[in-house]
Amino acid sequence: MDLAHALPPPPWLWGVFTRALALAYLASFASLARELPALAGSRGISPVAPLLARIRADFPAPARLFHFPSLLWLSASDRALRVFPRLGCVAAVIAFVGGPGSPFALAACWLLYLSLDLAADFERPWDTLLLEAGLLALLLPPLRPLPEVAATAAPMAAIGWAYRWLFFRVMVGFGKQKFSRSTLGDLDYLKCFFINQPLPTPFGYFAHRLPLWLLKPALALTFFIEVLLPFGVFFRGWPRFIAGLLTGGLMIAIQLSGNYSFFNLLVLGLCVT
Repeated sequence: MDLAHALPPPPWLWGVFTRALALAYLASFASLARELPALAGSRGISPVAPLLARIRADFPAPARLFHFPSLLWLSASDRALRVFPRLGCVAAVIAFVGGPGSPFALAACWLLYLSLDLAADFERPWDTLLLEAGLLALLLPPLRPLPEVAATAAPMAAIGWAYRWLFFRVMVGFGKQKFSRSTLGDLDYLKCFFINQPLPTPFGYFAHRLPLWLLKPALALTFFIEVLLPFGVFFRGWPRFIAGLLTGGLMIAIQLSGNYSFFNLLVLGLCVT
């Protein structure tokens, strides 16, 4: 393949991305199925029913549906909080398997995930990333059913660019958060990061024990990948290919060292675009 004159991702790569998105939905819905009743149920930490009642009192019907779109307006019972995430799991599996119904399954995933925002109070970056990537996925072509991997066609060029723009914003945003206030005195950042991140793995503990002379160049490489390399998506050929490849490697390294839910899986999918 001549990467210097590379075309946009072919249908089989869009199939890979769409199935990565479906897996991210499945991971999130499976987690919510266990957590949501205890979080937002009638006897939960922060019941959602009183919140809906306050919104209903402050907003008339059309306005509250516009500002707070959610299927929970139909029912916010404990049973509904158990059923909606399970329906999301089913829709995610249907989307992953593919076939003519895959676009409708992705639409159901997005609607159900958006609906649960009121109950779960999505505020983590990967939650909003999933919602934005899922909204764009409503314009993706259907998937061929397994065992075929490809989508039935490549999407419109504008959708490809929208995903690249999303990839750019995510990576530069994390780089800005990480490095905008850094000084030379923070070159031991990775040593603390590996042990203080959410649920560090045994590999994370091993990385925490690495010497600083090795962790400092690793931090410089992280800066390059998160702050400078994302600009490569605006160029065709090698720059775009290297941006996706090295960012994918970083996501795998992060996943091996800690637990960021489905974030790394979703960004890996964006690397494919």
